Amino acid sequence: MFSSDDFISYSAISSGYFLSNTPIITQIIFSISTITLSRIFEHIHDKVEGLNAALNELQEVADRIEAENKKGIDNVKEALENLVKKEREVDEFKNEEKKVAEIMTTLDDQESASAASI
Repeated sequence: MFSSDDFISYSAISSGYFLSNTPIITQIIFSISTITLSRIFEHIHDKVEGLNAALNELQEVADRIEAENKKGIDNVKEALENLVKKEREVDEFKNEEKKVAEIMTTLDDQESASAASI
């Protein structure tokens, strides 16, 4: 509910009010409390700057991870494309092999037919 900074500010202001007998003492105590408040605001500002710096670093890390993931995805995609290309080459080779086998069978049949007719 209350932080230590709140208690410091409250005690400085209340002590200025309760301990002052003269306007000079009141001014001194209120100037001390003003310095305390300004330091508290600086402290808060430093924390906000630290949080902003941390958020920027997190964003940079997230960007790097995203770039690495994109590279990884691109590498997997390229590998799959290469596999598909090789699969097509293998299929073409098998088709050529079948054609050669058919030609060999046809030639054997023709040789057998010519040998039988002689």
